[in-house]
Amino acid sequence: MSSLVALSIFAMWTAASTPEAVSAGAAQPGDQRPADVRAIRAHIEQIFEAYAKKDRPAVRRTHAVEWRGFLRNSPGVIRGIDEYMRQAEGALGGSFQLSSHTFRDFDVIFYGPIAVVSYVTDIVWTKEAQQSTDTLRIQDVYARQDAGWMQVASHVAQSPAAQEPPKN
Repeated sequence: MSSLVALSIFAMWTAASTPEAVSAGAAQPGDQRPADVRAIRAHIEQIFEAYAKKDRPAVRRTHAVEWRGFLRNSPGVIRGIDEYMRQAEGALGGSFQLSSHTFRDFDVIFYGPIAVVSYVTDIVWTKEAQQSTDTLRIQDVYARQDAGWMQVASHVAQSPAAQEPPKN
């Protein structure tokens, strides 16, 4: 066997033997990785805090440069942090202030260094002393990077329950 072939086989075996490669196909519920769930939830709290403070640099820092996904009123796929920040400007620059949020449901499942986070949150917005509430369904994708967990994708939508007209 040539040394090039042997080196290629060794490289493939090494890549397939890393913990991420071994566990990437096997789903792990969040209760099997509580420290990672806490870190991701803390990161999500940082995002809510950044929106509440209208802190654009913090919002930018909490999202990957090549972020992908949808915000609540996105007309199409958002590609990258610059486009994300343009789409988020309505919430960051508008007269509405995020007052609070409460998680109604929160779930994390891991696929190696990737986490899929699904949650429902009730939010309260304030504008000129008037409060309004909304319920959002959010699905975030997180990737473990050198500096920790980073949001790389998301889909934000209004909950169908919030869209129903009040019952008489």
